[in-house]
Amino acid sequence: MAARGPELRDARRADAGPDMTGSSAASSVTALVRRDLARYRDASRRGGPAPSRVRVAVESLLFKAGFQAVLLHRVSHRVHRAGWTWLAWFIARINLAVTGADIEFSARIGPGLLIAHPAAIVIGRGTVIGADATIYQGVTCGIRSAAPGRRPEYPRIGDGVVLYAGSTLVGGIRIGDRAVVGAHALVTCDMPDGSVAEGPRAGIRDARAGAAEHGAAFEDRRMRVGA
Repeated sequence: MAARGPELRDARRADAGPDMTGSSAASSVTALVRRDLARYRDASRRGGPAPSRVRVAVESLLFKAGFQAVLLHRVSHRVHRAGWTWLAWFIARINLAVTGADIEFSARIGPGLLIAHPAAIVIGRGTVIGADATIYQGVTCGIRSAAPGRRPEYPRIGDGVVLYAGSTLVGGIRIGDRAVVGAHALVTCDMPDGSVAEGPRAGIRDARAGAAEHGAAFEDRRMRVGA
């Protein structure tokens, strides 16, 4: 006979594996959000005197899309752990619609998450991220191949990692503690603790040469249209 009620929820909880956000009920959504808010408060201190906890909480909840993305993921993940998959999925879709961050409800993310700008962030369902991570816009954590019959593998990311804008981490790779992934870097292999992955650098040319080249290209297009 198929599992029903609490038995079904227990089975789903077992299939989800260990929870990186805390294994006991004491590590509740409230406790996680407090750790997350502490990161936002620390970030606000850089511009001057530290604001009060109440002010940080109110401003983050109302105006900071990054914190809203973190909060909605915390709720959707906790609901998923309770076995309410459709509700967790619905909350994750609200997160995408409101903040632009596509974070799967089953992704396991440790406390102290700071999302600076949530637009175009994609975190796949099997991704594991440790504590005190910092994520910027356009980051992707997902599978390397979607070939039929191949088990999808997702990145496992350590504590204190910084993922800058547009960086991509794919496959069953391990990113060590305190590693930094530069903007637009594509990472497909393991990174040791404290390492840095650099993205492509822009080539800088003389302004006059660039203007001349653009002018020639414009003239070429104009002549083709006229012809």
